[in-house]
Parts: sequence; C-alpha cells; structure tokens
Amino acid sequence: NYNFTADSLNWSEISTGGLFRFYKGMINLTWSARFDPYVTDARGRRVNTFVADRSNKLWRTSGFGVQLNTVFTVKQLRDIFSGKETDVPTAPAQGPQANRPTVKDDLLGWFDDFRVNYSISLDRRLIPTGFAEARDTFVVGRHNVSFAGSIPLTSKWSINVNNIAYDFQSKQIVYPDFGFSRDLHCWTLSLSWQPQRGTYQFFINVKPGSFDFLKVPYRKNNFDAGL
Repeated sequence: NYNFTADSLNWSEISTGGLFRFYKGMINLTWSARFDPYVTDARGRRVNTFVADRSNKLWRTSGFGVQLNTVFTVKQLRDIFSGKETDVPTAPAQGPQANRPTVKDDLLGWFDDFRVNYSISLDRRLIPTGFAEARDTFVVGRHNVSFAGSIPLTSKWSINVNNIAYDFQSKQIVYPDFGFSRDLHCWTLSLSWQPQRGTYQFFINVKPGSFDFLKVPYRKNNFDAGL
C-alpha cells in the first residue's frame, strides 16, 4: 500500500506467502516473505532511499521463513507402513456412546488414537552491514514434538495424555498434562494434572446429546506447588 499522508517512506513492505499440503493434510509446509523497496542504515532502520537508486534491484528481501507441521495419528502411521489407505478424519459421533473408549486387543492398538504433532520453523534474519546490504542468517524459530491421546483401559476407564511435548531448543519437556476419565453413562468424570505447572482440574460433565446444557465443574489451581 501507499500512504499519501506520510512525509517519507510512503510505500509499505510487500508481503506474500503460501501453503503446501501433503498426504491428505498430514504434512503442511507454509512459507512467508517480505520485500522492502527502501534501504536501511547501519542500524537496520529504513531510510527514504529506494533500493533501485543504489542497485539494479527493485527491492530487498527483508524477511523470509518456512514452517513445517505434521499432524497424524498412530493408526494413520501404521496404515502407511502396512500399505493400507489412511482414513480421513470424520465428525465425532453424538449421543451417550460418543465418548466411550474402544478397548483394543493388541498393545499398539491402545495408542491408535494418539496424535503426533511435529513442528519446525526456519527464519531468515538479516543483520545490517550498511546501506542496502545485509548478511543472511537462518535461525530455528521453533522446533518441538508433542503427543496427545487416550488409552482405553476398559470400556469405562481411560488414561488421558492431554499433552506432552519436547522442545529441542530448550532440551526439556514442556507442559505435560495427564489424567483419567470415567464413563458414567450420560455423564463423564475426568481429572487432569499438570505436574510442571502444579495445577489440576476435576470435572463432571454431561455427555453431548443428552443434558449437555448442564455442567458441574470443580476446579482448583495451585500455582505454588513447587514451594
């Protein structure tokens, strides 16, 4: 865009981006880029001088980044390795039986519904070295892997891993969240615990499709659990 009221730097940066999806959306690759028609000073501040006046280019690349995200279930991964067609996620069922876990016969089947999310991003940083010049440096903006899912112990009881993630940059587990749930026919009882934050939540909810306008929650947060 062009700002008619500004006394200098009337042109804004040009931004663009795109998205590529692979394997039915299990892998997403996004990219973004910014181009600036103005040069910068030694401190990286824009000045009212066009790049075209100092070089044969119309603009300079002021930013560029790519991000890779993968989201899939263990069942989808098993189907790929076994040569089966992966299932497309469907809308959840409604009614009292909707949230009832299905007990698996095999050990690996217990983890079929676990979701795996892997994310990594690379950003192009420009370190100014003078007018219209900069040194390119690629840095990792984010790099982590997370898991979430439910293990059906019986048709009534299940252990929930609401989130457990590992940050490769900080080299530590980030915000683990564990719990369990109990099927009470038209009701659901659940408890979740966040050991790193020192908090827990206890809920008794009505299942969707019955008296879902009712909700009787009990929640307590302890932010100083480590003290």
